[in-house]
Amino acid sequence: MKLRFKKILCMLVSAAFCVHFYPVYAAEDMKVSQECIELIKSAEGFSRYKYWDYSQWTIGYGTGVSEDEYPDGITEAEAEELLYSAVVRYEGYVNNFADRYDVSLKQNQFDALVSLTYNMGNIWSAYDTFDLKTYVINGSENYSFLDIAKGFGEWRVAGGSVIQGLVTRRQEETKLFLSDREDYSGEVWRVNSEEGTNLRSEPDINSERIGFMKMNTIFYVTEKMTTGDGYLWGKVSYEGEECWCVLDFSKYIDGGPIECIEDGDEVSGEKWIITSEDGVRLRSGPGLNYEKLAIIPKDKEIIVTSTAEADGYLWGKTKFAGSEGWCALDFAERKDNQDAELPGRTLESIYISSMPNKLTYTEGEMFDPEGICVKAVYSDGSEESIPDFTLDGFESAPGTHTINVTYMNKTASFEVEVIQKQLTGIEIAKLPDKTVYSQGEQLDISGIKVNALFNNGTAEEIQNFSVSGYNHFIGEKKIVIEYQGFTADFNIEVIEKKLTAVEITKLPHKLEYFKGEQFSTKGMIVYAYYDNHSKNAVTDYTVSGFDPQKVGDQVIRISYNGFIQTFIVSVKEHKERPLTGDIDGDGKRTIFDLILLNQYAENGYNDLEYDKFCAADINGDKVINDLDIEILTYMISQE
Repeated sequence: MKLRFKKILCMLVSAAFCVHFYPVYAAEDMKVSQECIELIKSAEGFSRYKYWDYSQWTIGYGTGVSEDEYPDGITEAEAEELLYSAVVRYEGYVNNFADRYDVSLKQNQFDALVSLTYNMGNIWSAYDTFDLKTYVINGSENYSFLDIAKGFGEWRVAGGSVIQGLVTRRQEETKLFLSDREDYSGEVWRVNSEEGTNLRSEPDINSERIGFMKMNTIFYVTEKMTTGDGYLWGKVSYEGEECWCVLDFSKYIDGGPIECIEDGDEVSGEKWIITSEDGVRLRSGPGLNYEKLAIIPKDKEIIVTSTAEADGYLWGKTKFAGSEGWCALDFAERKDNQDAELPGRTLESIYISSMPNKLTYTEGEMFDPEGICVKAVYSDGSEESIPDFTLDGFESAPGTHTINVTYMNKTASFEVEVIQKQLTGIEIAKLPDKTVYSQGEQLDISGIKVNALFNNGTAEEIQNFSVSGYNHFIGEKKIVIEYQGFTADFNIEVIEKKLTAVEITKLPHKLEYFKGEQFSTKGMIVYAYYDNHSKNAVTDYTVSGFDPQKVGDQVIRISYNGFIQTFIVSVKEHKERPLTGDIDGDGKRTIFDLILLNQYAENGYNDLEYDKFCAADINGDKVINDLDIEILTYMISQE
């Protein structure tokens, strides 16, 4: 997998980036688009757990947090929400800058500047002047897209070295800033070979040669392709005609990495003319931190014998007023009638002069390049340490992995060993939502979060653990979580269940009575409900409110442990006693009455209406039995 260096919040004075010189106001200010959010997410990468990022604790998508925040890590969704909250601060920095200088920004320009600010801090107030700030204040439309690209490219150096992660990010921000520009036609390259490069009609070394570009010629590439012969070709415009050149002999410089081209023997160099109204400083070396030797005035012609890139400028070695030094060629123009080429050297190979401090990893650990030193070997026999190489090949999986070091299409490699991570324990990172139960409730561990702990310092949430220790007895319980022989525990409490309600779910069969009849609960069902969501039918309730001698509606009260439910019954006056034995009520005693009497005696008669009961109780003993059948049989036989 590809590795990239994390952002380093230091350019020349890293602490200055975090200084707030102006308050942040949000009213009526611009807000970033989702395109900006996605750019930041892509550049920062996602980290579930916080880490120390040189000057602060960082988590998610490069968001600063305090040491005590997010001890259990963060999800990608949470990280994005945190990013949305954090980016408001950096929107404020850019809005304040724009308001202060009355600058109107388009959405793509605002997004690019906020991404830069999120990465590098509030450079708009920390530094009085720098190129990109000047371009934006004066109107970026007044500058070429090469100027804008170089302005972003100034912010690719950290700790005195070019960081490849910053190089890539500045390129993406440049593209976003210039995305609405019609003149932004492609990438910016510079001829890097001392032999120069040919221009051909087609991307083929056998096609017609229609031109030539000397070393250090800066040009635009509008299309790229790799051919079968292994060359990377770029389409360029030459004297109004489209043509192709081999990019293997050129260098991508739109925010790209630095490569110095040193001088050799005395040669006749190229002629350049100073164009800056204020002239240009001659320094003892190629960079802004070297000693100032003199000022070369405007329109002065100089001879450049060597070039180098540093601090975002192309530097030329020259002599002026008896001193030999370096000046920034960004403030000069090269004369086209010079045929002499600048002396240079070619890169022959690279090698690892010092291995990384860490060569053995535990599964899940991130690669650490600390301690590695890579050197470039040039055609003139010189060697230099190179800071902007790339690394790939590391996988945080058990086994031996070859790490490839690449610089300018040259490679070197070394091996690292990744050993399998070992489980060292488990932890309950979050308790269940429910820790107090009523007697009889089932255990519910919803909301619990259990982490497996490994010897590489990482933690992973697990699901397939076992749970024990729960019972329904009242008191405190220790619940044990077990996973692959490791345990962790937490306490819950079981308390006595409480009655919460009583309900009559079915009324008695008999709701109408004649005066003198006794109340019957037959058919009635009563349920008790508890706070543990359980219920059960009860029979040990008490009944009150019934008076068999009181005619009219009566409220019957069912009481159970302090809870009461009621219903209505009615009591009526007696009717005249019906004809004994006339059970079907047709006014005479017949065989049909005898049949009904047999059914009542056999199947029960408790639910009979009063009139029918009186007619069926032949002998008046308040019981319907075989004796009544015998008497009715005789009575029917006599009639």
